[in-house]
Amino acid sequence: MATTAGDDDATGEFFGTRAAHDPDPRIRAGALRWWAVHETEENGAAFLRDRAVTDPDALPRIAALQSLAYGWPADPATAPQLRERAEADEDEGVRTEATRSLAAAVALAPVAGQLP
Repeated sequence: MATTAGDDDATGEFFGTRAAHDPDPRIRAGALRWWAVHETEENGAAFLRDRAVTDPDALPRIAALQSLAYGWPADPATAPQLRERAEADEDEGVRTEATRSLAAAVALAPVAGQLP
């Protein structure tokens, strides 16, 4: 579905629903990664910012933070959110990945407009 109907509106809706409501955190994380590649406008970043804080499991929060760092490194909201998650997330693994993602976003931000 993701490879054959990736540009279809129903596919985006399906993955958005899976990213927020699937009972399996691995499915939510994968759906968030798909979302980051296909929903490149501000609504994509806003959804990822929300999931980075509200998802009850670490794996989807990590996927959301990594997606923000690599997909929206120059967005004014990205670095502050990564920094906040690096300091305040309840899960040590999320804090570690948020720190790594922050470093990536800071490095990529100056060249973000030149990236494909």
